[in-house]
Amino acid sequence: LIPLLHGTDIKDVCTSFNFNGSKWMMAGFDSAFLFVQDRRYLTSVMGMAAPYMQPAEDARYAPEFKDWGVPLGRRFRSLRIWMLLSHFGAEGVREFLRSGIRAADLLRERLAEEPQKFHIPVKSDLGLVCFQLKDVNSTEGAVGETLKIASKGVHGGLIAHLKSHRFFVLASALKGEPMIRVALGGVLVESDHVEKLYELIKGYEY
Repeated sequence: LIPLLHGTDIKDVCTSFNFNGSKWMMAGFDSAFLFVQDRRYLTSVMGMAAPYMQPAEDARYAPEFKDWGVPLGRRFRSLRIWMLLSHFGAEGVREFLRSGIRAADLLRERLAEEPQKFHIPVKSDLGLVCFQLKDVNSTEGAVGETLKIASKGVHGGLIAHLKSHRFFVLASALKGEPMIRVALGGVLVESDHVEKLYELIKGYEY
C-alpha cells in the first residue's frame, strides 16, 4: 500500500505502521500487522528480563515478540494469516486492496460531479469515502455566505433510504456537522454496486 499511495518505500514515509487485518484483509478475526524501523523503541519500554527469563538461544524464537508488546505474547493468529497468504498470495491480497481503493475513487469522482449537492470535507486515499449533503437552501458563493451543511435528520434520512436498498453506511460527524462514511473494502463489492449506490445517493430528495 505504501508504494501504491506514495510511490516510495515504507521506510521513507514512516517509522512504524500498523493496521487491523480483520478490517480490510479478508481476515475475519482480530489480527494486527505491525512494521517498525527500530524495534528498540518497543523493547526498551515493554521488554521483560529477569534471571529466570533467559533469552531464547534458538534462532526460531528470536526476536522475542513478547518483548514488543503485551498483545504479541497472547493469541496465536499467525497460522491463520499464513493460510490466507498461502491461498491468495501476496499479489492476490494487493489486488484485493487495490480493488477497494478503485471502488472508493469511483464514488469520490461521482460525488465530485455534483458539487452543488455534495461536500467532501476530508481527503481520503484508501477505501473510505466521507461526504456531506449540502443545504439545498444555501446560497453558497454569494458575498458573505459560507458553506451550509444539511441537518442531521436529512443525513439520517439518506442512511435509512440506502439501508432500504441493502446499502449500509455509517453516520458520523466532523466539527459538529453531520457526515456519512462509506467503506468500500468488501470482498464482493464491484463497480456496478458503486454506481447503483451513487444513483441512490444522487436521487435522494430532501
